[in-house]
Amino acid sequence: MKLPPALERIIDTGGLIVALVVDIVMNVICFYTLAPDALTAVAFVSIGVMIVLFVFRSWSKNQIPAWIVFVAVVFFFDYSFTLEATRAQANEATTDNAVYDDIEVSRLDSEMKKIDSSIEGLRTEYSKAMKRETLSEINEAIKAEQTKRDSYEIDRKSRINKIASKSKITSTSIFNAIPNAARDGRIIPLIVFGLIFAGLQFIISSSVDRKGKKEAIPVVLPYCVEPEPAIIPASPTPIDLEPAKIEPIPVIIPAPVLVIPPEPLKSTIPSDLIEIFVTLSWYRLRMRTADFITPEDVFFDFIDRQKRVFTKEVYKILVQKCIDLQITDIRGCILVKDESKAMEMLNASN
Repeated sequence: MKLPPALERIIDTGGLIVALVVDIVMNVICFYTLAPDALTAVAFVSIGVMIVLFVFRSWSKNQIPAWIVFVAVVFFFDYSFTLEATRAQANEATTDNAVYDDIEVSRLDSEMKKIDSSIEGLRTEYSKAMKRETLSEINEAIKAEQTKRDSYEIDRKSRINKIASKSKITSTSIFNAIPNAARDGRIIPLIVFGLIFAGLQFIISSSVDRKGKKEAIPVVLPYCVEPEPAIIPASPTPIDLEPAKIEPIPVIIPAPVLVIPPEPLKSTIPSDLIEIFVTLSWYRLRMRTADFITPEDVFFDFIDRQKRVFTKEVYKILVQKCIDLQITDIRGCILVKDESKAMEMLNASN
């Protein structure tokens, strides 16, 4: 099923915008994470945005070496950050269980429970004591037990922070995300996210026109034959002839030669070739970059890349038909904007 041109244009434009937003957001977050402070974060985020935009620019300018460099950097940070983020999320989900299963945390909890029980007993004795000396001794014992409990509490929090720190995303973890994922046996995330971000870069590349050479507007001139000038033969010069014997020699002027231009070339073009011609020739109009048909050299560059068979004779016939049917003007400016209507008119002229 062939999508309507308007819907196809919306999908192409929307896909390109979404891909750009995804790349920029991923790189902004990644480079912000790499920054050690707020001031450096501004520079790092700017670098991330710049790299994504240079992917578009280098591809559109046909600067392949630069494009390879920038697309490799963007792919690496997208890929690594996503792998590390999923690893950190998985670690956060298991942090609570890890805390309860940790032997040191369990030991500290046990010690604090014993101290709480001891403090409770000392407070009971304090309420029953009658002498000042006894009250002072019990109060000092309670303070000592409370100090010991506070120390255990600090050790417990430090241990929990150490366990939780394993789930944080750091610059080191981002740069080592790919080998770490391979070492941990996370094969499925490696494959899935690799396909996602490779496909993202392919979509971006296929949505941007490469401008390797300057485009020219094709001009198709109508068939015209210049008539040759009529040659009037000169009369012979009367040499050594007597005046009485000179006879006038008639001058024969040939009639003007009427040159009739040949009829326009008539040929039946298959409908599939007409569809290819209109689809590729209306590409710039569809992308809203120009109102002219795709130049011949760019047209055949598309044909070669798509490995299709399309002769230049057929191309010239269709260009002339478009002019004759007023689908385009002689400069190649598209007059019939609707691709389907243009195809119908070309098919009907066969």
